[in-house]
Amino acid sequence: MSDRDNLTGVDELLQGISLRAIELPANNIPEGGRAYTYEANAGELERISQVIGHGAFTSLVISYHVTPFRKNLVRMTSKLAGEITQTCGISLVPVQTRFEDEAVTLFVPERKFEEMLNLEDDDVLSDENFEPINDRRLGIGHVLYEQLVGAVNPYPRAPGVEFDPAVGGDGEMDTSEEGPFAALARLKKDIKN
Repeated sequence: MSDRDNLTGVDELLQGISLRAIELPANNIPEGGRAYTYEANAGELERISQVIGHGAFTSLVISYHVTPFRKNLVRMTSKLAGEITQTCGISLVPVQTRFEDEAVTLFVPERKFEEMLNLEDDDVLSDENFEPINDRRLGIGHVLYEQLVGAVNPYPRAPGVEFDPAVGGDGEMDTSEEGPFAALARLKKDIKN
């Protein structure tokens, strides 16, 4: 059985809007946990690009490991890595950006979710994210979707491009006496007189 066969939910993850719908039964995780790795193909990358909307994904590898944690809890470590072609927010030229992100999520039974947020146990509080276990299912798709959206810079810059608010559209320094702040200064001066 290949990784692709084991990834029932990840196939759904990579089908557009279903990105948020992956669920894994919480009661079906062995003591040593389960590890999954998936590399998106070209069609899946295109669908993800349409859903996320920050550019064209050219590669994406998703890996996550779920393990039982304490009594009735599940810990998921996840890693995303990939490349995306985006438009520079300043020069408007295409930019190939590499991204990586790692996260730890602790899934808590829904009835104990509020209680877990108030714990002072460093081992639990070191986890970045808490998510409820709903009807013995883990909403892994939602977590991976949020992680992916957060991993991609929505405003990339091409190498060597800097934003300078004092430079006008023609690349020259704006030294005019008629800018909005100069007009406000004159108004202030007129009011005092």
